[in-house]
Amino acid sequence: AVVLLLAAGGIGALAYRDYAAQRVGGDYVLAIIAVENDLSSAHRFAERKPPEVDPAREKLTHAQAKLDEASRSVVADKAKIAALRDEIEKLDDQITGVVVDLSRVVPGAKPSAMVGNLNGLYVADPGVVREIFKGDPKVLHAGDAYTLMEPTGGRHSLFLLDEDEHLRMRKLLLRPLHGERLKRWATVIAEVTEREVRRWPVGEPFQLRPITEAITLDVIMRIVFGMDPERAPELRRLLPGLFHVSLAQAPSFVVPSLRKDLGRWSPWGRYLRLRARIDELLYAEIERRRKELAAEEGERDDVLSLLLGASDDEGRGLSDVELRDQLVTMLLAGHETTASALAWAFERILRHPDVVRGLLDESTEGGSEYLDAVIKETLRSRPVAAHVARFLTEDMEIKGYRIPARTVVALGIYLMHHSPELYPDPHAFRPERFLGDDAPDHYSWIPFGGGVRRCLGVGLATLEMQVMIPTILRLVELRASRPEPERFDVLGVTLVPSRGGEVVVERHLTNAEPSPATVGASA
Repeated sequence: AVVLLLAAGGIGALAYRDYAAQRVGGDYVLAIIAVENDLSSAHRFAERKPPEVDPAREKLTHAQAKLDEASRSVVADKAKIAALRDEIEKLDDQITGVVVDLSRVVPGAKPSAMVGNLNGLYVADPGVVREIFKGDPKVLHAGDAYTLMEPTGGRHSLFLLDEDEHLRMRKLLLRPLHGERLKRWATVIAEVTEREVRRWPVGEPFQLRPITEAITLDVIMRIVFGMDPERAPELRRLLPGLFHVSLAQAPSFVVPSLRKDLGRWSPWGRYLRLRARIDELLYAEIERRRKELAAEEGERDDVLSLLLGASDDEGRGLSDVELRDQLVTMLLAGHETTASALAWAFERILRHPDVVRGLLDESTEGGSEYLDAVIKETLRSRPVAAHVARFLTEDMEIKGYRIPARTVVALGIYLMHHSPELYPDPHAFRPERFLGDDAPDHYSWIPFGGGVRRCLGVGLATLEMQVMIPTILRLVELRASRPEPERFDVLGVTLVPSRGGEVVVERHLTNAEPSPATVGASA
């Protein structure tokens, strides 16, 4: 009897276990079915014209809850869970803000999401780029598309001005940043670069981008202020903090209502105090320079001195606030982007020994055509900005389609630079694309934007790369620290190598021994 009782109990336990397993498995299957149904519905809402964002968001929220429930099941398929979670995240990214799928409106366009109550159109079509760059500046505002830069650059920044005010400021800035005046700085750029390179250790991996940033900041401070940065150590130390926004501070740049000063330790309060101290130093330098110019004879060729003596067509000079905003804009645009471009250049060429050999051979012969092609191919394959944008102040016709006012039209630099139709084998690094008569035009190669908003610093950025790349190759033998390419990462407003452009010095190529100073010590 005892044996029979134990046997019956065992059979009952096994039956309950089978029942429980079936119940658990059934609950998991039902949860997965619910997730897939919600995703299907969310896709339908997102693909409507215009997209129905709120219903799509509701379906995604429910799908996420059911997926979390399914993931806790003992019979959960981890690969299936991961795939569904990835699909939810991608669709959620797609419907962030107001989504407009321009591929249904303009050929060659890509879907885009813009935050806020703006329509966002993402275009990767040279024909549309041409229309935008050659369009009416009164209709195509750039300043309204870059308002998040106001806390740093100020409301008079060239980035934020449009129409007559933009044209006035552009004319005033063009003289000190143009032509022969810039070429005078080539020797200074080479000297600053050589002094830094001699500090580099042999055999130790290090990130190149922080060093190129230190070099370009030195150069831009000399060009903008006409002074050795050692004369202004506090300003040089503080400036990078103005441009490198922390993750905690970033939301306040996007959403103005979050710009609350909650004390010196709060993210926005800390940024305001940093900016106030930098402004104090800048205004003191402006005042000092005014007095120096009034007392001295002769002409100075730094940007600040030239701007202090400049006036527009109506005889108006720049106010101190306008000067401050343009100085900060030039310091930001003049070293951050170039530093990233230089890091990308070495990330690319060190993985292509034939390119390095070509650069060294040309440098020995005194040429520059191949160097220019390498620079252009670097900026094509690894642009430091993902796009340029314009804000439509009124309806505009693009390729026969009516695009409504308050639409931000983003011209996708990376997407267009990697279009197989425009650049065969687009992911290959081939400087030869830019040699010969069939080189890409200004509407399919746009790292500096275009039209009346083309970057004023293009001459300086190009000069720095033309000088620094051969100078570094002449002084040290480099290799990439790893064979695999570096991914894109985001730093401030630029796209940067994910490992900072990591390199190793194999040997110094001059008789002078490098100093034992730490890498980047000049920073």
